[in-house]
Amino acid sequence: MEYLQNCPNCGQPRQPGDRFCSNCGRPFEEPVRDAEPAQAPSPKPQPPENVAPQQSKYVAWEDRQNLGFFEALWQTWKESVIYPNRFFSRVPVSGGLAAPLLYALIITWLSYVFDHLYSWIFSGFWQGILGRYLGSEEAMFKYGIYGGSDLVSLLIAPFVIIVLIFVVSGIYHLLALIFGWAQHGFEATFRAVSYSAGPFMFAAVPMCGSLIGVVWAVVLTIIGVKHTQETTGGKATVVVLLPWFLCCCIISLLAIIFSAAMFGIVRELMQSGYHNY
Repeated sequence: MEYLQNCPNCGQPRQPGDRFCSNCGRPFEEPVRDAEPAQAPSPKPQPPENVAPQQSKYVAWEDRQNLGFFEALWQTWKESVIYPNRFFSRVPVSGGLAAPLLYALIITWLSYVFDHLYSWIFSGFWQGILGRYLGSEEAMFKYGIYGGSDLVSLLIAPFVIIVLIFVVSGIYHLLALIFGWAQHGFEATFRAVSYSAGPFMFAAVPMCGSLIGVVWAVVLTIIGVKHTQETTGGKATVVVLLPWFLCCCIISLLAIIFSAAMFGIVRELMQSGYHNY
């Protein structure tokens, strides 16, 4: 209790709420109030549990000035190909198109060089047979034509690669926008596609390396789109695989139409030949 426990005139104990002394009738200047219970100190806010600290966005390739060209290239290739989830979770969704485009261009062009090199090596057997039947001079002339065409294709390849990267990125991003799954702009999708080019270097392995590289690159693209567009793995799979599925359907349809047309032409020729006979 607070304020004037007893009457200041006669000393009679006061009760809470009394305005006058019950003994002498003297008015009290302040009413008696119950002491308010002491409030317990509010607990300090605790940090949420099971929340992983945010990782900073970082790609070694975009730190070439500090790491060096080849070290940055190797670290980016290794991280993207072997640890794709960790790598793409740290890929920034902005920062320019030049760095990822250069990375994809280098990797894809080198894989193209390996493909042509193995094609030239393994075709040596057939070139030897060709030279035996055509003669050395004619064979040398044909080899010169083939070699010149390969050189031209290697020089043109970088421009074709750049166009393909933009086209493929545009198709994927357009589908993500249509379905409402794009949380970021075109640059995020472009970076996912560009940094998924690492497996193309499997073309350095003869025979099956190129096929393995293409399949793994598609898988990396799905993982990349998932992280850069902040969507689910299923939605990213639809975005990446739907264009390939549609292309296969169109090619199959065209093949059926072409086969039916050829069958009709052959049948008409056979019927006309039979009537003439």
